[in-house]
Amino acid sequence: MRRVLVTASLLLAAPQLLAQSVSLGAEGALADYREQGAALRFSGTGFSGHAELTVWRLSAQARMTRVHVEGASASADVTDPFDISQSEVRLRMQLTPRIGVEAGALSRTMDPEHAAQSMKAWRAGGVYVQPLAPGADVAVRAGYLAATDFGGGGTAPFGLDVGLAVSYGPGAGRVRLTAEYEFQRVDRRTTVAGRRIDLPIQSAIARVGVVAMFAR
Repeated sequence: MRRVLVTASLLLAAPQLLAQSVSLGAEGALADYREQGAALRFSGTGFSGHAELTVWRLSAQARMTRVHVEGASASADVTDPFDISQSEVRLRMQLTPRIGVEAGALSRTMDPEHAAQSMKAWRAGGVYVQPLAPGADVAVRAGYLAATDFGGGGTAPFGLDVGLAVSYGPGAGRVRLTAEYEFQRVDRRTTVAGRRIDLPIQSAIARVGVVAMFAR
């Protein structure tokens, strides 16, 4: 009898354990990109899209952002516009309904190729989700950004990745309005004639859009 009860309990719990959802989102993006501190600054607009699969407490997200930027610093000699394409993959596990840990990879490329520094990096960090009201919440995340490759060479022993996101979904919450701000700083270093030169890279992207969720 006990075995039957345990088996029945597992069967009843299985749909919840295997519950999954797919989210698709599209956003407008506003970007601010800087190299060498404020010496080279660029800003512009573009678009962003992402897809996310959630199974129980695990989620995987892929995002693509493309922005067209122009010189925004009066002291910069480089004013030719160019495009920035940023793709990223992020894996998250929710330890509790409010606290999660993340790991992922990021790739940033430029068009034309040598207009600015392309970059590849790994990231790891955590996220905290706070409900604000029925259907609304805010998420704060912070992490370490380890840059592994630059188009112009160099290394970066330290990088910071922080973000703030707010979402609201009326009714069943299948369609949500979202607003997100992402800030990244990488302390890139290179060596010229035996002398170390600091060439930090800083990126900020604000996104506003809509997300549709399909649950099972």
